[in-house]
Amino acid sequence: MNRSRLGIAIHAVVLAAIAYSVVTAHAQQAAPPPTKSVSDALRDMQSKDLRKREASFEELMTHIASEGSLTEFFDRHPDQAEPVKLGLIQLLVKEDGTFIANAEQVPQPSIKTLWSGRRPWD
Repeated sequence: MNRSRLGIAIHAVVLAAIAYSVVTAHAQQAAPPPTKSVSDALRDMQSKDLRKREASFEELMTHIASEGSLTEFFDRHPDQAEPVKLGLIQLLVKEDGTFIANAEQVPQPSIKTLWSGRRPWD
């Protein structure tokens, strides 16, 4: 590698490192402290109210982000690892069911519409 390519490579690595540190620092500062306990957030993630589920999911993510990562959270709170995993799975199942139910309510275009060249949403 000649000098100019080496210089460009070094600059790229330095810029990437700076960008990573700025984004990481911003993410850590931007997250407000959690207002609910992990168990309260997990309970409220099962609510019938979508807004409450979303807010509770954000609360849980705030708890996890405060530890750095999901792995670090589980390492520091092994007693909460299984309930958190189960809560996330249950939320995914609930949201998937909601998505499917809403998708089934949307009228599907007929074969005739599709073959006509018309877009079904026009």
